[in-house]
Amino acid sequence: MSRPTTPVTRKGKIARLPYQIRIEVNRRLLDGETADGIVAWLNAQAAVADRMHLYFGGAPITSQNLSQWRLGGFRDWLKIRQQAPDANG
Repeated sequence: MSRPTTPVTRKGKIARLPYQIRIEVNRRLLDGETADGIVAWLNAQAAVADRMHLYFGGAPITSQNLSQWRLGGFRDWLKIRQQAPDANG
């Protein structure tokens, strides 16, 4: 018997960002934007800097953080998006 899956509460840098910024990161990943471009855009956002100070001592987001997000939160988002009836609309 398989156990029911429960949503994972992510605690990484990108997971701690405001929802709209996470969605924009996901959209940029889906569009094939480079990691360097996404990281530069993120670290230029005031809301990102605020969260990094609040949770991570002000350390900026790195390409490694984005790579971890791509393997976790982004994949979860893609699955949900593919299951939505209007995902391709």
